Amino acid sequence: MPMLPEVKHLMGAAFEEFGNPSSTHQLGTRAKGLLDRARKQVAALLNAKPEEISFTSCGTESNNWSRSGSK
Repeated sequence: MPMLPEVKHLMGAAFEEFGNPSSTHQLGTRAKGLLDRARKQVAALLNAKPEEISFTSCGTESNNWSRSGSK
């Protein structure tokens, strides 16, 4: 299934931000803001709290993280 145009647009904008969200410099701060916003949006869709939402870089990391009992 092709990606919805609005998703493609938002993802394209997110890919322009390449800072480390753990860094305190300007690029990192902007990246952290995008990540926090995404976490809140996903939490709202799932009727969850933002702190209950975790993002990983790939399926393997997600599987390993879930098996380890990390939270």
